[in-house]
Amino acid sequence: MPLSTELTELPDDKVRLDVLVPQAEVAKQTERTLKRLAKDMKIAGFRPGKVPPAVVAQRIGRDAVVEELLRDALGTWYSEAVSEAGVQPVTEPELSLDSVPEDADLSFAATIQLAPKPELGEYRGIEVPREVAEVPDDALSTEIDHLRAQAATLAPAERPAAGGDVVTLDFEGSLGERSLADASARDFVVELGSGRLMPEFEQRVFGMSEGDTASFDVMYPDHDQRAGLAGKTVSYEITVSAVQRKVLPEMTDDLAKEVSEFDTAEELEAAIRTRLDEKAEEATAEMFRRRAIDAAAQNATINVPEDMINARVRSVLEQSQQRMPEGVTLEQYLASRNQTLEGAVEELKPESEKAIMRELVVVAIAEAEGITVSDEELDAQIVEDAERSEHTAEELRAELEKVNGMESLRDDIVLKKAVDVIVETATPIDMETAKARDKLWTPEKEAAETKGGKLWTPGDPKPEEGANT
Repeated sequence: MPLSTELTELPDDKVRLDVLVPQAEVAKQTERTLKRLAKDMKIAGFRPGKVPPAVVAQRIGRDAVVEELLRDALGTWYSEAVSEAGVQPVTEPELSLDSVPEDADLSFAATIQLAPKPELGEYRGIEVPREVAEVPDDALSTEIDHLRAQAATLAPAERPAAGGDVVTLDFEGSLGERSLADASARDFVVELGSGRLMPEFEQRVFGMSEGDTASFDVMYPDHDQRAGLAGKTVSYEITVSAVQRKVLPEMTDDLAKEVSEFDTAEELEAAIRTRLDEKAEEATAEMFRRRAIDAAAQNATINVPEDMINARVRSVLEQSQQRMPEGVTLEQYLASRNQTLEGAVEELKPESEKAIMRELVVVAIAEAEGITVSDEELDAQIVEDAERSEHTAEELRAELEKVNGMESLRDDIVLKKAVDVIVETATPIDMETAKARDKLWTPEKEAAETKGGKLWTPGDPKPEEGANT
């Protein structure tokens, strides 16, 4: 049975939905709730899961039944009301419900924050700084050295250990008088700088020579994966039995064949140069794209609601927690970097606000341009995405349809087209011109700066003048 929904527009891009749930729907959902509760209820005289709904209600009381009913059904009713009203909430709603009457319609209200509509400024033909794509002078030699290292041999260093050296260690860790097997080893071979040793341990090895010994303490964090070491301060005795340096062979035709698909060193170097040039050009183009979006956002007028910013911050923190190693909380990770959760929240707010501004402006441009995506374009995108995955186009389409993802993909393509409008019509200017103009005050520049400054998404590298990546 459909709900009755009335929408009222409120200030600050909010709306209120007044929702009426028919008594028949309330009764049906109450019955379902009582059946669910009956499955876990044990009452003498009734088989498990066969307790009549009336007996369940009598046993736990009406207030408890109502509480369980709302837990089961209120979210569904709210979602149906939102769908019927055709609105798109951007934060959790503020729900208000005075009471649940017996044998009568149920009513509740939901105050919903909507995304604000930006007032677009200039977004076509805007001037955007663009660097000349350049490959660092040492990039080629660095790439070649990585390949040479694959065939490296070891020789006695005859000097103190440095980064990249391979050292052989004997070490014993103890807690008081008790030796720790998890913190002890003989003839342990490791490359300094490879990340296999704890930083506090590795720093003590740097500068030691063959035959040197040392004693020191290492404090392990509370979230260390080894239960016997977590939160402990371990005393170490170490001996360096060998320090070896890597000897890299010359890049010859024979080595080129060994470490690559090319027959000669000249062909290999030419291929690396081409790849480095392409990578530099891609990085420059990407930075230009981001700056163009930033410029379009700076030219727009928009006030982002605090609730939207807080919701974005929560999302970023939740994603960060999901990336933590098992058993490690985000608070523990932040503490290891001398940060607090409260500090992280405050640090994320400005960047989250700018990210939201950026997204809303692109959406507004798509609407202003009347951008649409045909079924043929959607099919082409599925084929392109499938080529980059391990699925066929048919499998990818089936998966998208299974999770109702086709319209989401269509929306993504729309936004990509909107970004293309900004970027493809932008006028590149050289960095020197851009820097010179940055020194000039204009009313337009001051107005743009008060709209939020440079816009960037949390996690993205921040643009710096003159940077290629």
